[in-house]
Amino acid sequence: MLLTNVIQGVNVVWQAFGCVASMFVISPKLTGLMAIIVTAIVGVGSLFGSALRQLSRTSQAQVLSAFCRSWGWHSMINISLSLIARLLDYSLTL
Repeated sequence: MLLTNVIQGVNVVWQAFGCVASMFVISPKLTGLMAIIVTAIVGVGSLFGSALRQLSRTSQAQVLSAFCRSWGWHSMINISLSLIARLLDYSLTL
């Protein structure tokens, strides 16, 4: 199974290399422009995703805090928030 995945990965890398090389032979200027634009789009998307994750964590913590307060579980707020923080950190490392 691992060997199959490695072979597929090598295949994909060689295919991507061949595509970029072909594009460079056809039009070096357009290939360079595409590389710059794709890199910028990926960078902006990563920054936006990071900000969105932080906003999501904050909103989840606020919802949990409001829920615990409405049910009178004031002592559960800190325990639950720390549990959610640990679970989020764990899921992000997967």
